[in-house]
Amino acid sequence: MGLSVLLALVRREYRLQYAGSVLGTGWLLLEYVLQVGIFYFVFRFVFQKSPDPLHLVAGMLYWLPLAELFVKTASSLSRNRALIRRTALPAGLFSLVPLLQAIFQFFIFALLALPLFRERTTVAEFLLVCATGTASLILFSFPARIFAWQSVVFRDLTTLIRMFMPALFWTLPIVYQLPLKFSAVLSYHPLAYPLTVIQNLLADSPLNISYIPFVCYGVFFLLFYFVGRLHLSPVARDEL
Repeated sequence: MGLSVLLALVRREYRLQYAGSVLGTGWLLLEYVLQVGIFYFVFRFVFQKSPDPLHLVAGMLYWLPLAELFVKTASSLSRNRALIRRTALPAGLFSLVPLLQAIFQFFIFALLALPLFRERTTVAEFLLVCATGTASLILFSFPARIFAWQSVVFRDLTTLIRMFMPALFWTLPIVYQLPLKFSAVLSYHPLAYPLTVIQNLLADSPLNISYIPFVCYGVFFLLFYFVGRLHLSPVARDEL
């Protein structure tokens, strides 16, 4: 029953998000294409740089669902406050909805972009890309769900996260490519390892970074979630 309720909440979220829209969920695909096209156009014709289009497409495949995950999860409880009060559904269920949406969007984008990579990527590598993307979204959903509890008490947190995401985007080699000498520095970026794995598998990116800092971040995120939930969820429930 829990899974059926969760899927119903996901469908409800999409209906609310695209209510009255001509394209409906087709906007998901259009957004991905437009974002990639705009970045490529600006760097190619305005800054006179020539970004590798496959590197850019692979990077945006990772980034767009991740950014949506953080922003939507942070506001998931406060946006559904009235529904949580009226029903007996656990509040934490609503913070899982953006995770399922992000995974769904990742697979849609991956299938959309697959024809571009078919000459460079084997079936096994594509499946590894899907596994990497899904695992990273699940892992990053843990700190995002803590932000959801915090935003119930601190109402401005969702706005701050939305403002911070564009700055975070430019700290990752998505549009641009870093020289190999910066690999060691980039390995300490918590979001970098899954990105480089996906770009290596899809676009033959030369950048290789260590997985050890990412494993340490993963352990920290899990501890952060369980400790934060223990202390924040009772306070947030009172506010809801």
